[in-house]
Amino acid sequence: MTHMVATDTTGTDQGLVAELRALMEARAWGQRRVAELLGVSQTTLSQWLGDKYGAADAMNARVAEFLHERKEAGEGVVPAEGYTLIQEVCALCQEDCKFAVVQGNPGVGKTKALQLYAQEHDDVLYVRVDVTTTMKVLLEELVGEGAGLTNAQLMREARARLKGALIIVDEADLLAVRSLEALRAIWGDGGWCGLVLAGTPKLERLLRRGPHASENLAQLYSRVDFNVVITNPSVSDLDQYLDRAGVQDADARRLITAAGNRDSFRAAAKLLSQAQRVARLNGQGSVTGASVRAASKLIMRPHAA
Repeated sequence: MTHMVATDTTGTDQGLVAELRALMEARAWGQRRVAELLGVSQTTLSQWLGDKYGAADAMNARVAEFLHERKEAGEGVVPAEGYTLIQEVCALCQEDCKFAVVQGNPGVGKTKALQLYAQEHDDVLYVRVDVTTTMKVLLEELVGEGAGLTNAQLMREARARLKGALIIVDEADLLAVRSLEALRAIWGDGGWCGLVLAGTPKLERLLRRGPHASENLAQLYSRVDFNVVITNPSVSDLDQYLDRAGVQDADARRLITAAGNRDSFRAAAKLLSQAQRVARLNGQGSVTGASVRAASKLIMRPHAA
């Protein structure tokens, strides 16, 4: 008796190939890294990309799901100058164990860019602190455990575990001097691990002068390799965002762009979200200048429209 074996007949989805290659180029990923993220061998990925993989349907589905997850993770992020700059400086700090300060006003996209870098790269520890984060809590976050250990023991454990890694501390301007000095001690003078401190413009002032005359952070500030300032999004950045969001009405685009350029990317995204809600409630198929104006009246912001 002859048994018929079902095989895929559709082959590799070339649309998915183009989308995946674009993502690989944007993230500077090689096939080995993408294969790891997909959970397949590098040989399987290579064959699929070359339309030579037998179980193409299964790989098409796997790649489609992966690209969808990437899109969800990156929703709201514009591949703008600030985002690109953060990605580049994080890579430099990770590769060469450098120390960077990333500063910018709330809402310019620092946190999202840093979180995405941490999600998409190995050996990166992202920690977002708040006003309650003591030095011990910070060290326990870095170690991943450590209940019952002294601060000195936690420091030694952090140094041992984080060699060659990248530490990203977000909202670092909320940390006390002792916590910042602990991070300096873990980083050392470079060559041990990478360190990125991110926060508002207050962070640079804190590092440069210290919170009080008696608390000097000069040793830490003098070791900063990169000082990155993220500004409000440009008109070009916001055009990309609105294109991706499908906003075509010229009046709506002008109003949202003005809000983002004046305040922050977060302000533009919030205004668009509210305008979309207003449009839906009014039975409109798309955002218009009228729906943006109505939405702006519902949003609290520093400046009047």
